[in-house]
Amino acid sequence: MLIVRAYRVIRPRGLPVLLKEQGDPIAKFYLHDAGLYERQRLCRTYDLLFEHQWCGFFSLSNHTLKIQATAQWMSELMRKKNIPREPPGILLSQLFICEAMRGKGHGAEALWHAIRFCLKSPAGCRILVVDPLDDQTKNFYKKFGWYSARGTGKKMYFDLLRYEETMREVRRLYPAESPANQLKIFGKMETVEPLQRSLI
Repeated sequence: MLIVRAYRVIRPRGLPVLLKEQGDPIAKFYLHDAGLYERQRLCRTYDLLFEHQWCGFFSLSNHTLKIQATAQWMSELMRKKNIPREPPGILLSQLFICEAMRGKGHGAEALWHAIRFCLKSPAGCRILVVDPLDDQTKNFYKKFGWYSARGTGKKMYFDLLRYEETMREVRRLYPAESPANQLKIFGKMETVEPLQRSLI
């Protein structure tokens, strides 16, 4: 099970080397930008530890996403049901697992922790947003119930309200599964885009 700690509460030996093996942009963000963004209150970064060994991090910041109605009927129903076109949300701006720790389910568990943090937000938060770098990353999020946001480039969103509603049933049917595995089950259950479902 992953442990989540506030950014740089501990700094494991060899951390810069681990990061630089993955490429300079990730290293630059974690070692320099993350601290600056923390001080400027632009985002919060969290370390991920497995068996007391640092294995990655994720960052969260406030965000919104303009929902584009793809048809006239959808636009009309959004107006009637008072669904905001720019629902409040949180941006998962970084999610990184170091190479040596990949393929062990840590990415799914880190994602579950990020969702849990968003659900506990004291402010209104309906969606979690991500901007995947490539198709491989996009497919990773897709299998956990994320959807492409039309008209926003590559951005994807995760419906937190739908997650809360569905997970009650998932936990009832699969009580022995870990939270990360329950998240995978939720992703398989999602066949209709949440926004469209809420309008039908």
